[in-house]
Amino acid sequence: MLININHDRMLKWLIIALVAIELALVLLDAVVSEYRLSGIGAGRRLFNITREDGIPNFFSSIQLLGVGGVLLLITIVVRGLAQGANSKAVWGWGLVTGLFLFLGFDDGTKLHERIGSIFDALATDDAGEPLTGLFGSLYSVWPTYSWQLVLGPVFAVFGVFLIVFLYRELPSLRLKYLTLLAIGLFGIAEALDFIEGMDTGVFERVADIFDTETRRAVHFAKSIEEFLEMLATTVFLFVFLEKLMSLTSSITFALNPRR
Repeated sequence: MLININHDRMLKWLIIALVAIELALVLLDAVVSEYRLSGIGAGRRLFNITREDGIPNFFSSIQLLGVGGVLLLITIVVRGLAQGANSKAVWGWGLVTGLFLFLGFDDGTKLHERIGSIFDALATDDAGEPLTGLFGSLYSVWPTYSWQLVLGPVFAVFGVFLIVFLYRELPSLRLKYLTLLAIGLFGIAEALDFIEGMDTGVFERVADIFDTETRRAVHFAKSIEEFLEMLATTVFLFVFLEKLMSLTSSITFALNPRR
C-alpha cells in the first residue's frame, strides 16, 4: 500500500502542533507547578519545566533526538548522492547529526551539569575553596555555572560551524535566515542561564518590579529559557525536514533476506 503525504501541509501542522505543545507546557508549569493548582507535590513536579524528571524535559529531549534522526536521514541520503563516504558534505552532516544526538542525550541526563560538578570537584578542596593551579584559578574568577566554562567554548565553535556549513548546504535564503533565528534563540537561552548562575542581585530587582518573590522570578526566567530552547529545536526541525525533502521526494527502506 502506498501512502502519499503532502509535505507542505504536514510540515505546517507539525510545526503548529509542536509550538502549541511548547506553549501549553509553559502554561502548565506556571499554573500547576508554580501557582500550585495541584496540592500534590509529585503532580507539580510532573509539570515543572525546570526539572529534569518531568514531562517538559521529556518532550525537549525527544524533540532533540527527533532532529538528530532527521539529520541521520539527511546524512544517509547525501552519502548516497555522493556515491561514497568521503564527501566533505557527508562528514559535515554527520557532525551536525552527532551534535543534535548529543544534545538530546545531554538534555535527558543532565550531562552538562554533571561535567560542571566534576570540574568543581577538581578545582576546589573539601571546604569548597579554590585549589592552586589552572582549574582553581579559573574557578575563582568564573562568575557563573562551571559547565559553561568547560563546554561554552565547544558550543560556540559548533555554533559558528553550523552557520558556515548550513549557509553552504541549505537550499534557500529563507532556511538560512531560520537557521540564524534558531541559533539566536539558543544563544539567548544560554545568556539567560549565564545570568541565572551569577550572584548579581538581578532577580531581586526583577522581583521588585513585578512585586513577587525572587524565587518565582528565577523560576520564570528558567521557564523562558527552556521555552526558547524548545522553540529553537522546532525551528531546526523545520529547516532540516525542508532540506531532506529538497534532496529526495521519498525514502524507501528495503529489508533484504539473508542468502
